[in-house]
Amino acid sequence: MKIVAPHAAALVAVDASVSLMRALIHEVSKESTIQVLRLAALLHHRAVEDLALELKTEPGAKLVMLLAQGLATNPLPELVNGAYILGLCEVRWPDGRRH
Repeated sequence: MKIVAPHAAALVAVDASVSLMRALIHEVSKESTIQVLRLAALLHHRAVEDLALELKTEPGAKLVMLLAQGLATNPLPELVNGAYILGLCEVRWPDGRRH
């Protein structure tokens, strides 16, 4: 939630799943490109270092796949709403959970 919360407002405004993944990667990497890797590692309960070593020889598409799989288990609307409840961001995910 801490990684996603600062970008919640930009993410809730996206209305297509593919665009959402692009927006997520773009928003999270604004602070640091390592944040995308950190998010994927957290979604899969893995160490960042281990995931970085695994992805060293893999195409970038594997990182996107790992993010998508992780968000299937930890839905982005729930992460954003959890962050809102904890006071980490000022927006909630809109009703209807488009993605």
